[in-house]
Amino acid sequence: MYKGKHIRHRRLHITITLILIAAAAFLLIWPFVEPHTLSVDRRTLTVSDLSRQSGQLKVVYAADIHQAGFPWFTQGQTASLVDKINSQQPDVVLLGGDYVSDPARTAAFFENLPAIRSNYGVYAVLGDDDRADSMTQEDLEALRRVMKAKGITLLVNEVDSFTLGQQRIYIAGVDLEDVGGEDRSVRKVSAQVRAEDLVILLGHDPRAIDFALKAAGASGGTGRWFDLGLFGHTHGGQLPGNLNLFGIAPEITVNREGWFEQNRINMLVTRGVGTTVMPVRIGCQPQIHVITLQGTK
Repeated sequence: MYKGKHIRHRRLHITITLILIAAAAFLLIWPFVEPHTLSVDRRTLTVSDLSRQSGQLKVVYAADIHQAGFPWFTQGQTASLVDKINSQQPDVVLLGGDYVSDPARTAAFFENLPAIRSNYGVYAVLGDDDRADSMTQEDLEALRRVMKAKGITLLVNEVDSFTLGQQRIYIAGVDLEDVGGEDRSVRKVSAQVRAEDLVILLGHDPRAIDFALKAAGASGGTGRWFDLGLFGHTHGGQLPGNLNLFGIAPEITVNREGWFEQNRINMLVTRGVGTTVMPVRIGCQPQIHVITLQGTK
């Protein structure tokens, strides 16, 4: 009897040891696997400034790719990302900045980018990692031409639009350059649209949100001049509980990731596609977004 009990205890000890070894191996390996588990977040939103007669608008949004090669985000992964975006059959594609981890590679990223297909166009803003401190206006215009050759409209504190049914849809792109110091970037784009227009505010840095909610459209309507706000930059923290171990966006302490509503406006801070500093994620799965807008009137 004693011998049998000893054997059972030994088997239990071995089992527990194997479980602990497996758990330790998982904890060591999984953070490097999770960055490759790109998910698609789907959301349907009802917005008052969209006419029902115009139909629905399917928006695909992606940000923070941070292409840098192995073991970070590679050209092959970029091609797969574009395939996933195209497979959603989007009406419009919005890109939220930080396409690379080295600003010297920004133009090459777009030169090598596979074609993104959509019904009404592809619009993009720049992130802090896309523009060098020495970037001149001439450099910016050269990048704009490269992006245009790929069918991408770069918005630098600018507004562009397209027609959906009988209605104009406006994309307001806020550039990071002035965000964090003063609000003139936001006021520059808000002054180009009316509160009754259907406006999607596209920015990289979520700090633009506070400025946007204080700005007014061309016809007034403080804080109500846009219908949907899309931002990135934070990577959701990349780590559990949105901890900031790697110093990712330390200045942003609220709304680090996810959907939220403020002033009756839907806003999103995406966890993004790629990684920065270290090619790891824990409990912070990378994502793109398919957002379907439908009208109420």
